[in-house]
Amino acid sequence: MPATDATQTEGKRRPALEAHRLVAAIVGLFLVMVPAITSFYNGGLLDFSVEAIVVAGALGLPLALIGFAASKEARGAPIKLYLLAHRIVTAALLVAAIIFALRDEPTAALLFAGAVIVLALILLNGGDASPDEERHPEPATTVSSAE
Repeated sequence: MPATDATQTEGKRRPALEAHRLVAAIVGLFLVMVPAITSFYNGGLLDFSVEAIVVAGALGLPLALIGFAASKEARGAPIKLYLLAHRIVTAALLVAAIIFALRDEPTAALLFAGAVIVLALILLNGGDASPDEERHPEPATTVSSAE
């Protein structure tokens, strides 16, 4: 069966979407790792409460997992599901930043607010992320064999 350009590019996602997911995964890992690593000693520059560590892990881990799972060989969670999860985690991080600011824990509030800013920027930049075929449909050309 002759191959077409459409079948050769089927299933591939835009590089911008892959970068979007990679940034989300890195932010998720950062949320998990920074509070856990910096809180092993008391009185350090970054002193996180137990609640902040739990919240950071509870919000960072799903973000990292869905980012990495969705990026594997351009197959993973559907784009709409990924963006929905991304928006939910971003909103939850915003709420966490406000709550920890009200609790007078500026380090945790700044960590969560920084994550919100990064995630909101990539959402604004890639919120319409979809496969190339949906954004720029190209006519399929058939490759005929010379006989």
